[in-house]
Amino acid sequence: MYIMYSWQKGQMPVTLPPKTKTKTDYQCMKQALFMIGSYLLLLSSCCTIFSGTKQTITFQAPNGTKIYDATTNVKVAEVKDGQTATVQIRKRREDRILVAHHTGCMPTTFMLETSFNGHTLWNLFFWPGFLVDFITEKMYKWSTPIIPIELEPDEEFTGDCDIS
Repeated sequence: MYIMYSWQKGQMPVTLPPKTKTKTDYQCMKQALFMIGSYLLLLSSCCTIFSGTKQTITFQAPNGTKIYDATTNVKVAEVKDGQTATVQIRKRREDRILVAHHTGCMPTTFMLETSFNGHTLWNLFFWPGFLVDFITEKMYKWSTPIIPIELEPDEEFTGDCDIS
């Protein structure tokens, strides 16, 4: 509470209510938009804007070929029709080893190699983007988007190996 005293004789002191600052809806909206904009600016980078987290990879192999991740043994793709399979694979910093299996054929191991993503160079204009791209692993891309897989028949298999 503020008390204001008068300098003239005979006047009573006046009591004023305390001053309070209240935000209007406009000020609250402006602050919220500023916070959201700052968050997006700090956590965005050129690879976030121009390329996604995953990249399209096409495998060319005989129908019935199943492709697995060698480290986790999780099926990545299966070639069903047209001797191609297209899948979205998450970008990583390290190379990825894959194995192709087909009935009557030897398992074929091949590597999905990474390379530098050229969109990262746009981060020269906003340097924290380099950190975001590095941490989110978007600084890299798969170097070969189309992978031909050549299978070899297994000599121990007595059935029909259809790899045409």
